[in-house]
Amino acid sequence: MKSESIYKILNNNRKFEIIARSSFNFVDEDKSGFIEYKELKRLLTQLSKDLKIECPSDNEVKEILEQLDIDKSGNIEYKEFTVFLKDLLVFLLEADY
Repeated sequence: MKSESIYKILNNNRKFEIIARSSFNFVDEDKSGFIEYKELKRLLTQLSKDLKIECPSDNEVKEILEQLDIDKSGNIEYKEFTVFLKDLLVFLLEADY
């Protein structure tokens, strides 16, 4: 059932956009318009706890930030975040979480 819901989100651009914008705004706690290291670390730590997997180390968070930061600004902007979110949803769909 969960995978059906994720599939519907991934295949409905409007729904995905609404969820992505809402999620981005939630993670961007200081409302700077981008996600900084500390906000990414908080997100990844919470996701790890929810998925019952090991929390990422500081170095792993830095590496993830560098991978997601396509324009190399040092932060994750909204469009970069949507790539992360889509990848996360695909992972959850394939893992049947």
